[in-house]
Amino acid sequence: MKTKMFDCVAIKRRGAQRVRQLIAATSPQEQLAFWQKQTEQLRRRRQESQTSHRAGQRGSEQTLQDG
Repeated sequence: MKTKMFDCVAIKRRGAQRVRQLIAATSPQEQLAFWQKQTEQLRRRRQESQTSHRAGQRGSEQTLQDG
C-alpha cells in the first residue's frame, strides 16, 4: 500500500480555516478589500514568476546557441 506524503484536502481545509479566521470579524466591504489585495498580490507573484522563468529559458536558449 502506498503511503501519502501529504494530504491535499487537509492542506486546503487548513488554508480555508485560516482565511475564515482572518476575515471573521470584518464587514463585507473589508472582506472585498481583503480579496482584492490578495488577488493583486497573487497576480504580482505570478508575473514575477513568469518573468524569471522566461529569463531562465532565454539563458538556456543562449547557451544552446553559443554551444
